Amino acid sequence: MQEQSSADNLVSSEKFGGVITSSGIRTTGRSYSVVFSGLSVGFTEISTDRSIRSKVGNDVILDEFFTTNAKYNELGVMFGDELTLTLGVGGLVSGSAELKLDYGSSLNAVVNEEIIRSTSPSGNSAFFTFGYDLQPFEILAGWRWNNLKARLSSSNTSLEALSNAGSLSYPSKSFSRQTTQVTAGLGMSF
Repeated sequence: MQEQSSADNLVSSEKFGGVITSSGIRTTGRSYSVVFSGLSVGFTEISTDRSIRSKVGNDVILDEFFTTNAKYNELGVMFGDELTLTLGVGGLVSGSAELKLDYGSSLNAVVNEEIIRSTSPSGNSAFFTFGYDLQPFEILAGWRWNNLKARLSSSNTSLEALSNAGSLSYPSKSFSRQTTQVTAGLGMSF
């Protein structure tokens, strides 16, 4: 499974064979860094939420919520004095992904909700930031790319029950979510 995101609060809707599917995606996060003698050391947290709702008439068939959380340690190099450019890369120090499926009460399903979680997360990031020093503050604007890789495995779900009964083979699946964001912020210089 691969997914890319570049817009916050992206909402789309489509209709096919009487089924209406609506989806949205939202990315939030924050970064902190300290620069000394042109070297930057920092930390970034990124959360991405995607939701998809499928309906037939007024009946909800499926609500799907997919959330990823990632924390990166980052290193960078800053060039310039009054106008600055910082280039950097990072490595994932912790992360998680969770897929929650809600089948809706209209189906009278035995299991109305299932959760599939991630294992073995890994990932990396890259960024660039422009700065304009106004002493003692600095205006910052930039762009960043984030990558989170993991394996999704089903636990205590109907997928696991069917697999254990021998009627379905459901191996753990690889997952990769790549996101890009435009960034803005304030810094302090001294």
